[in-house]
Amino acid sequence: HDISGTGHLRSDDFELLLQDPEMHMILADLGVDAKDLYALQGMLFEGRRFRLGAQSDQEDDAEESADEAVPPEISFAQFMDVALRLRGGNQAKVKDIVELREYVKSRVDGLGPSIANQVRRTLAQPSSAEGPPMDRRIS
Repeated sequence: HDISGTGHLRSDDFELLLQDPEMHMILADLGVDAKDLYALQGMLFEGRRFRLGAQSDQEDDAEESADEAVPPEISFAQFMDVALRLRGGNQAKVKDIVELREYVKSRVDGLGPSIANQVRRTLAQPSSAEGPPMDRRIS
């Protein structure tokens, strides 16, 4: 299911892999629910820094600047790491909580500019009760 032939899975490879009934059977034999694995697709492929397997900050920075145009991908070993960590009965480990924290933090950090833009647009729209918009600045 490695369409690109790189030895890594991209989002489209991942989708094809999880549509394969044989993969569902293999995952079930491992005690992994394919639906749970599919639910992690956004986190796995949204940004390279959330690929499982810790990297140093220097490696992350170099990778982000060098590969900005490259679609995010994970190795087969990283895919298996994710799958095996999703086995029923596994307890969350510190590593899982740290990764979740980083993911949530990045999502929340990305909301700031979006919210500020929405507020600016809202303030710029004339209100029927107030008349013309006032010059209000959001910092």
